This record gives sequence, structure tokens and C-alpha cells, in this order.
Amino acid sequence: MYLRKEHAYGDQVDYFQEANRVGWVRLGTEEHPAGSVVVISNAEGGEIAIKVGSLHAGEVWVDFMGNQDARVTIDAEGKGIFPVNSGSLSVFIRKN
Repeated sequence: MYLRKEHAYGDQVDYFQEANRVGWVRLGTEEHPAGSVVVISNAEGGEIAIKVGSLHAGEVWVDFMGNQDARVTIDAEGKGIFPVNSGSLSVFIRKN
């Protein structure tokens, strides 16, 4: 409920790069700028390059669910490489 209340605002962009691994980003709004990235796999793990927006450049994002230890640093163009384990779900938000 916390993630939905605090991080699921704004436009959603879907990333369907592979049949068994998908992701999406909620870009946030002016009032709720935090945003979030969800990555799901029902087979092998891997990663998806997702653009969260250049206003997040330099931020570090972590998996709130605790399934991934990776820390994703958002590049100058607003993109990060978000990993997911096999048969798992990760929800990345800005590290506070």
C-alpha cells in the first residue's frame, strides 16, 4: 500500500522487450515526483533499460521489495538498467 500511495503517480510507460520479462515506469507528477519502476520475470532473470526521466539523473534507486541487492544509478539521460531475478518481481524507487 505504501508503494501505491507514494510512488504510483503520473504516466505509465511499458517495456515489453521479451516474452517472459516485462517492466514499466510510473513517471510521477509535479505533486508526486518520486516515481517507480516495476520489473517482473516468470522465467530467467535479467535486466531492462528503462527511462525514468532526466530530472532523476544521478539518483540511486533500490528494490523496495528486497529481492534485488542492486543499486541502479540513473544516467544523465534519465535511464537506468533495472535487474530482476528469475521468477521474481522487483519494485525500484529512489533511495532515501
